[in-house]
Amino acid sequence: MNKKNVGKVVAVLAGLAVGAGGYFLYREFNRKAPSVLDVQPVASLSIENLAAAFASKPDSVHSAFRDKVIEVGGKLLRADVRDTAAYLEMAAPGGLVVQASFGADGAEDVKSLPPEPAGLYVKIRGYYYGYLPGDSILGEVLPGSVQLGRCRLVR
Repeated sequence: MNKKNVGKVVAVLAGLAVGAGGYFLYREFNRKAPSVLDVQPVASLSIENLAAAFASKPDSVHSAFRDKVIEVGGKLLRADVRDTAAYLEMAAPGGLVVQASFGADGAEDVKSLPPEPAGLYVKIRGYYYGYLPGDSILGEVLPGSVQLGRCRLVR
């Protein structure tokens, strides 16, 4: 091969490498995460059972649920709907609060709830992000909370 042909082969190979890299980057960065409704939850609990589990063994429950999908059913305490996000809170009689955040697709679910949803029974499926134990400050007891993210309402 002469130098002219070697240069052409190198240019073609470089073009193919850049094109393949561009395709891979485009595909990876535009990939959507699977809907939480398509993922099988590791646990489906009532908020009362969830509160009892965290009261008895918080560390083992936290490690069992970390970054996994769980489903929690209970009565709503409050709902906050914004433009592209929504937040729901449920409270157990023992004081545990479940705080669920919804993205744009989940916010549409929350917008379909009645205007005053407090007291309404709902099931929420989402990724478990963490647990904050309760605390007492100046004699006032603050409840513990469980955080769920990328949530959806289960119909």
